[in-house]
Amino acid sequence: MRLLCKPMTKPDVKLCSAFNKETRDGLRMGKYSELLGKAIESIVTKKEESDIDSFLDGYVGELFEERITGLDDFELICFLVIKAANKREQSELAQRLPSESRLSK
Repeated sequence: MRLLCKPMTKPDVKLCSAFNKETRDGLRMGKYSELLGKAIESIVTKKEESDIDSFLDGYVGELFEERITGLDDFELICFLVIKAANKREQSELAQRLPSESRLSK
């Protein structure tokens, strides 16, 4: 996210207006909530895989400690929507993101 935001000095008013129109000023966020759920599911899966690998390597520490199970274990303090104006820009943005951060639409 930092890489994509670095050249920006202020929000894109046109894109913010389009996003607000699409979501009815944040009242219809279902699509984005679903993407957030997928991102958290990915975090939980990676954490579980890491804990199991550590256990198999002989480290018991985190395997039986507090577990992250889903959305309720996180607090959303802000969000960033990365939206391309057209298919070409969308493809260029996708190439700049690490493969593990690419979530399906």
